Amino acid sequence: MKTFKEQKWMIIIYAVVAIAVGLVETILAFVNIDSAIAAVSYTIAIGLFAIGLMHIISSLVAFTKAFFKASLVFGAFAIAVGIVLMMRPDLIKDFLIPFVACLALALGVVMFAKAILGIVYKYKGSWIFLYVLFFVLATTLGILVLVYQGASTKAIYATTGIVVTIAGVALLVFGIKLLSKKPEEKDESK
Repeated sequence: MKTFKEQKWMIIIYAVVAIAVGLVETILAFVNIDSAIAAVSYTIAIGLFAIGLMHIISSLVAFTKAFFKASLVFGAFAIAVGIVLMMRPDLIKDFLIPFVACLALALGVVMFAKAILGIVYKYKGSWIFLYVLFFVLATTLGILVLVYQGASTKAIYATTGIVVTIAGVALLVFGIKLLSKKPEEKDESK
């Protein structure tokens, strides 16, 4: 189980990665789609390295005698996928659009469920707002990408980039807000 401090930094790292991927994808979608695909692949790979290292370090720092730690496995998997994307950036071209659509819809469902649970268990309003915001963004992105999958690739990459950037900014603001919170306060996100 992660400490409160580790959770705050994970949120900030995820936010920075999302903003970087979203901005690169949006800008390059309008300039040159082939450059956008390679740049997005490299940006995602670098983000996966950072996320993977953060998960591995956090699982090693919180020393336990448990043989299997999900965060350790997730960190190794993230780094492995990052290496594959660095070696073969062209893989992202056929994989990214359907993957983003399915991932966005799945995340939308999870965020909707967390918002409902937040209402039932009386979480703070900021948590519920964040869950609803991510539900709306993820579901909108998933539907748009699925509907326009055969249409303009530039439009899909630009839309995906804009939504990912907005989500990253919202997550960054939320993470910065958590940094000002004292560790003794009860974390109501569980």
